[in-house]
Amino acid sequence: MLEHGNRIQITDETRCNIISRYEQQSAREIAKRYPFSRRVVMRVLKEAGVRLRKGNERGRRDTKKHPAWRGAKEITCLYQKREFSVYRIAKRYNCSAFTIIKILKENGIQRRGRHGARRSK
Repeated sequence: MLEHGNRIQITDETRCNIISRYEQQSAREIAKRYPFSRRVVMRVLKEAGVRLRKGNERGRRDTKKHPAWRGAKEITCLYQKREFSVYRIAKRYNCSAFTIIKILKENGIQRRGRHGARRSK
């Protein structure tokens, strides 16, 4: 990698590494491994003719690997029968509220309104 004026010159080997890593990692994750920004990674990919993923097309990890997915039945029970809030369940399972929402949605559970959950004491 060489610096030429304001533009970073990247070696062919580094280009190949970036392109091959993009199949499993995001541009941000790739950029952390090198001394340049996500924008530089995106430029390299674009110049190489690689089809860039959109934010919702992340192919880098399977979100269903989180341990909370194994407890989907218990999560739906906590939400429906015990009326726990999404945030309270997420705290219990050490994951994000969004993960809990996805689990509920995939199991056909309709979410309650903003004030539908009991307040925790």
